[in-house]
Amino acid sequence: MLRLNPYQDNGETSISFNTRASATDCYNLWMIGAGAWGTRNKFVIGSSANNAPLMTFIPNGNVGIGTTSPDTKLQYKALFIHKR
Repeated sequence: MLRLNPYQDNGETSISFNTRASATDCYNLWMIGAGAWGTRNKFVIGSSANNAPLMTFIPNGNVGIGTTSPDTKLQYKALFIHKR
């Protein structure tokens, strides 16, 4: 299912991709666009698995991976999961 936003006046302009046919089933939803997840003037890419952006682009050219407020040209927040 493909949905183009804004479907309401919330400051979001994005495209949603879902592998399910229901508009209310967001199990496997991916979004790309400005303002998704309440990020306002930031362009983001993310998934419903994290319920947050995975990558953020801000107007000054900074890019964040795992962070929505990058302070440098490329900033990432590493998440390490160790399993035995």
